Amino acid sequence: MPIHTTKQQKVIQMWHGTSFKGFATNQTQTSANASSFYTYVYASSPYFKPIVERKFNVTPEHVAICGHPRTDVFYQPKANYDLGQYKKIIMWMPTFRQSKRLGQNDTSQQTILPFLQDDELGEFDSYLKQQGVKMIVKLHPMQDVSKVKHNQWQNLMLMTNEEFENSGMDLYRLLNLTDALITDYSSVFYDYLLLNRQIGFTESDVAEYKEHRGFAVDPEKFRPGMRIRTRKDLEQFIQNVISDNDAYESQRLQINSVANQIQNGTNCEVSLKLSGIN
Repeated sequence: MPIHTTKQQKVIQMWHGTSFKGFATNQTQTSANASSFYTYVYASSPYFKPIVERKFNVTPEHVAICGHPRTDVFYQPKANYDLGQYKKIIMWMPTFRQSKRLGQNDTSQQTILPFLQDDELGEFDSYLKQQGVKMIVKLHPMQDVSKVKHNQWQNLMLMTNEEFENSGMDLYRLLNLTDALITDYSSVFYDYLLLNRQIGFTESDVAEYKEHRGFAVDPEKFRPGMRIRTRKDLEQFIQNVISDNDAYESQRLQINSVANQIQNGTNCEVSLKLSGIN
């Protein structure tokens, strides 16, 4: 949809994350003159400039290097959220497979969490308790949660987007309190690289996802972390986090240098300057 502005106004397209997943048809800018109403579209680094140009159909001068302002909180004092006392806190953020809101099915996977059936979650909570680990599962806002059934476990906290919003917590301030992240194809891992903490990548349907949705970058080269393909792998990742057994730091630093040009918490400042507010 074209955006109509006055000559004095600037239009900034920040988007919601650095490109990792392929672009769904309903997310691609098809207007032939998108450059005429976007002053700038943000790219988190020079590497992603051509990807942004293609996605939004803009010319190079309309792409500005700026990371996501939300990540600036990583460089601020930590929030005082009452999460309890645990050896480690792990955040699990799966991307959506089915979305009623978008009318989209990217894979046939029906379980919200791979490797764990609904009737196994209570037992998995007991395992986490034995290990002294808190795991927070934050479901994607677009995920169809009509079939989600969950109880109030002690160490496993499964939260829909609505429940998370009602909690009063800020997602990125919460991420800053965690020791590790588990995800699959969500671009949140690019942001988490700024913290230089362990990341595990689940792989339950990567071939099907690649066929239906695809990837904007090579998924094998851009995931600096352990591949989690089974329940045993999941438990091994948890053990690695507990023991600080980190085999992927050099890879994280390398991908971080490619994906995030601004690494000092000044994205808000840069964005304000680009918008002409400051």
